[in-house]
Amino acid sequence: MSYLEKITLDIEMVKNYDEILKSTYIDLENEFFKLKEHAFELSNYRKTIAVSLEKNIIKECKELDLEDTQFQIIFHTPKELEPLNKEVFKETGIDEVDFLISFNQGEPLRSLHKVASGGEMSRIMLAFKSYFANRSLYSLMVFDEIDTGVSGATAKKIAKKMAEISKICQVLCITHLPQVASMGDAHIHIFKELIHGRTTTHFKYLNFDERVEEVALMLSGDKMSLYALEHAKALLEENCNK
Repeated sequence: MSYLEKITLDIEMVKNYDEILKSTYIDLENEFFKLKEHAFELSNYRKTIAVSLEKNIIKECKELDLEDTQFQIIFHTPKELEPLNKEVFKETGIDEVDFLISFNQGEPLRSLHKVASGGEMSRIMLAFKSYFANRSLYSLMVFDEIDTGVSGATAKKIAKKMAEISKICQVLCITHLPQVASMGDAHIHIFKELIHGRTTTHFKYLNFDERVEEVALMLSGDKMSLYALEHAKALLEENCNK
């Protein structure tokens, strides 16, 4: 029976090839127009959201010591689509999107990945995370040394920004900066030990006095000075009182 169906279809294709081809192309066009309509709906929605995103990312950057940031989202959307050109339809839609940014006055906008230094990239990523934290259902965010390449007052602003995010969802932060470590509600010290010839990794929750010592080590390096201890204690007390 299956063979009969196959040869019947083959015969039909030979006898009525042009009609079948025309009918199939009409079906293809109908599906294409539906897909095209949805693709442009998605594209237009993205462009609407992009206007708000640009303004808010610039606002977040200013709070992270990037005062002169300019940010623009550029869309490359094909104007004409052909039913038989499947290349323009991707899983993510028909748009090619580029993030253009400038961190300094007088500098032109360029692609983000071409102009950002390590510290700038850290802050722009934190700006994105901060913006989306307020608009998502995340219960946890993990920052793995997102403060790389920054120090001083900028590090403190990054710490405050992560503290703001922690009011929305839980934040786990891996850091080597005292300004960031002192801002946390809890401090977990991760260390390695050699046990029976094997290196093992351990962690320990630190109490206040232990945190003072750990932050002091971050401030002074190998040798812990009295000034570093006092500075560490002041940092922790300042953040605990907020």
